[in-house]
Amino acid sequence: MYIYQSGMVAVGLAAFMLHFTTEYKILIAFSVIYGLSDGVFVTTQCYILLTVVDSRKTTAAFCIYNIMSSIPSAAGGPVAGK
Repeated sequence: MYIYQSGMVAVGLAAFMLHFTTEYKILIAFSVIYGLSDGVFVTTQCYILLTVVDSRKTTAAFCIYNIMSSIPSAAGGPVAGK
């Protein structure tokens, strides 16, 4: 849980600090930090889901999680563009 939370904090801080980038090197550092933190977030989110649910219901829980997370992911781009 602490790894998940630290990944989320790092993603939030990286996204906040993006406005202060003035050089290409800083943009590369942002991309690396954001990418690693986002990977940690997604990986630990699935692990937390599969450890909370009973072992007989892990397949259904994973499918429901993917359905529920696909809706905001698909709508995020068009909503942000307005």
